[in-house]
Amino acid sequence: MNCISPAYTNIIKLWTFAVIIIYASPTCSNPTVTPLRKTWALDYTGQLYLVYFCPSVQTNDLTWSFQDLLGADIAVFTFPSSLGSNPCQPAIHVPGYSATCQYNNTGIPAGVVGCYTTAFSVTNKLTSSFNQSTLQLVHGVSSCFAQNILLQACPSPTSNNVPVNPSSGVYNTQANFSCPQDSTLFNMDGTTGNTATKCLATAEWENEKIVQCWPANPTINLPSPGNTATRALGITNLTISTTISTTLYNTCAWSYRNNKSLIFYAKNFGRCLTPSNAEVAVTCTDNGGTVASQLRFSQAINASFNLTVDCDITTVSFLTVIIQACSSPTPSNVPVNPSSGVYNTQANFQCSHGSTLFYVNGTTGNNATKCLATAEWENEKIVQCWSAPTATLIGNNTICAGNIATFQCNATGGVPSLDRVEIYFNNPNQTLVGNTWTSNPLSSSNMEI
Repeated sequence: MNCISPAYTNIIKLWTFAVIIIYASPTCSNPTVTPLRKTWALDYTGQLYLVYFCPSVQTNDLTWSFQDLLGADIAVFTFPSSLGSNPCQPAIHVPGYSATCQYNNTGIPAGVVGCYTTAFSVTNKLTSSFNQSTLQLVHGVSSCFAQNILLQACPSPTSNNVPVNPSSGVYNTQANFSCPQDSTLFNMDGTTGNTATKCLATAEWENEKIVQCWPANPTINLPSPGNTATRALGITNLTISTTISTTLYNTCAWSYRNNKSLIFYAKNFGRCLTPSNAEVAVTCTDNGGTVASQLRFSQAINASFNLTVDCDITTVSFLTVIIQACSSPTPSNVPVNPSSGVYNTQANFQCSHGSTLFYVNGTTGNNATKCLATAEWENEKIVQCWSAPTATLIGNNTICAGNIATFQCNATGGVPSLDRVEIYFNNPNQTLVGNTWTSNPLSSSNMEI
């Protein structure tokens, strides 16, 4: 009797799920393709796709074909199977393109004749003329892979609304993140961001998903959602902005607190006015058909108040500014020490014993924080206290050739709570019934779990 004793390992992804690693083999109709995306940066050069598959029938010719939008061949590579024992015989060279093929028929899963690993690459730049081209892989007459290729420049701003200079770039373009003057570039872990970036093969800027422009003291623009805005206790340089039509009104004024009124627009008196007092200063910019004005408070504010913009006899905008301290715990239930703070108070996130501070991108968190102008702790929306779940793998660790293996994963606890269990066998993700995986009959080549 040929029996094997694979070693297995519980792998627990702390933030969402437990993972146990196990194996199966795809067929030509279900290849493993890397990467899965179809979008590439303009002017990209390098490897496009790598495909791994294991046919269950006899080997056949393997052909890559790269075709333009109209279906005309750009490059074709055929690896003949009829010459010698290796079905990956060399293909005819095509300038500007390359393809590789490797074939293995030892130590393979039961039920297949061999496994292919093949890749297609470009050394010519994929300019805009290649947009909507198609790359196909065929084994004999069976289509294993086909992908329509989309080409685009790296854009600005990023998905996190960070401006980039230059505002557009092709593959490997060097650039810089360029936040507005009143904000600073930060990484998701709270450290100051590196402004240097470059256009990646994915048509994304390097690090664009982990940087943001954070304003030191964001302006409240009227009208404000719900006619309210929350700011930190003790905030300084609070700024509120409005834009009004000069064709509708003769005079407009800011009114705040004890009905104090500051006229910033008068059609018959020079249009834009810029009054000020010990508490506030007003700016005004005449744009022809509109006037833009800002009301900036020069002193620390320690109490909530109402504010209006009144034009002629009409209240154009109304705002309630809610002044409050930064508090503990955060909306994600992360404790903060001290538990309350005014604007710019320095503090620390303090997870309870048994849990660790993590950022939502999975990196270990920086505990330091401070009370922001918005009455939130810096980074409070992207940190959580995570604790590891307890996972137990149940199943026989001695399996005889020809028999099936059954493994069950029982996972409990953990913060945040588990949403799924995944089981892998030598790479591919297996189909579970509940939290249990049952294999096909195994051969002696299935040595490693």
